[in-house]
Amino acid sequence: SRSHRIVEGLDQAAQGPIWVGFECLQAWEGLPDDFVKSLEKTEEDKYKITLKYPHYFPVMKKCCISETRRKMESAFNTRCKEQIENLSIPFWDTCLKLCYINEHADLKAIFVSDDLSKKLKPLVEKEREFILDLKKKECQERNCDYDGRINAWDLHYYMNKTEELKYSIDQEKLKEYFPIEAVTEGLLNIYQKLLGLVFEQVESAHVWHDSVTLYTVKDNSTGETLGQFYLDLYPRGETIAVFIKLSFGLLSGSLLGLFFFSSTDYARFSGTNVETDFVEVPSQMFENWVWEKEPLQQMSRHYKDESHVADALLEKLAASRLANTGLLTLRQIVLSKVDQALHTKPSVDPGDEYAKYCMEILGIPATPGTNMPATFGHLAGGYDGQYYGYLWSEVFSMDIFYSCFMQEGIMNPKPLLPPAGKKKGRLVL
Repeated sequence: SRSHRIVEGLDQAAQGPIWVGFECLQAWEGLPDDFVKSLEKTEEDKYKITLKYPHYFPVMKKCCISETRRKMESAFNTRCKEQIENLSIPFWDTCLKLCYINEHADLKAIFVSDDLSKKLKPLVEKEREFILDLKKKECQERNCDYDGRINAWDLHYYMNKTEELKYSIDQEKLKEYFPIEAVTEGLLNIYQKLLGLVFEQVESAHVWHDSVTLYTVKDNSTGETLGQFYLDLYPRGETIAVFIKLSFGLLSGSLLGLFFFSSTDYARFSGTNVETDFVEVPSQMFENWVWEKEPLQQMSRHYKDESHVADALLEKLAASRLANTGLLTLRQIVLSKVDQALHTKPSVDPGDEYAKYCMEILGIPATPGTNMPATFGHLAGGYDGQYYGYLWSEVFSMDIFYSCFMQEGIMNPKPLLPPAGKKKGRLVL
């Protein structure tokens, strides 16, 4: 369809070779040395950095220099700005007419989001107050002006500071326990145990990069071959076949996302071919494993002495799961409301809608001149009118995890594997 062709073009443009140059190391203050050393330099001796996630988020979370973060956030959210402004009205009108999204956009989600925003207000006010206090103290220490507000380029930085101060989590120390080899080995072992599978690496497989591996998946009890999967852990150009999202390890310091396998008798029900507001449930449910002691111990091994993470640090890590939950949830509500508005109202401006909801719900202004929805692929990439499914799915995923796996034991395969002979295949969800 025309809408999908437009979004495809915008996505390719957003992932193109865009560079931001900084002339001196002072611009990177606060960033880990290994990150700065990994950056390329231009012929003019400037540091080169892309606007892709492996560069963007470390800068936004760790860089102490507000001006550097401001430049990065502004550049990031003006990608494809001209293209979307030229196409905005005919593009969204086409979506409404061709896809009949106006009829199937779930208006109930709007009311749910409004109600949830109100319930979150007391929590968010506490988080906002804490962040503003952090910012004020830092401005005094750095002898710079304090503007009394949270800017778009402040949010990730001070949320990361909140996590470090409230829960004593040093992400740079923590990631030393999660080298990519240990995480991959532990994670695959967990899946083999939970799902009753055997993964066999295929030697001399045809791959698109030397670091990509191919595995054959077999049933542990019967030896039957069930399929194969590629494992590609690194973003590279336009390759999107990343089966594990690694954030621990010696790569970055946020969370570790898990991948999952499922098999079905009919292709129409495989993978993401389910109701859109349920599609995130399996992956969200499996993310719970990275907050539990036993799986984390299996996936951890210090890159120097191969020691496991200490229990005290794991307890702090588990507690940090609650960090910034109010603000993070409100941001998801903002994106859900923008999605709903663009698929139910003809001829609206995406940038204006986003800026409106940022102020009304999140209380953080969108940076003037930016247009975040210009590269928000979910708007017409399969989640049309249903982005709220991310939050909706969390309800299902948490219910499944706590009512099923926590009761039986998170490393117990019983919830996923039916009694022998009772039913063919494994019951995933």
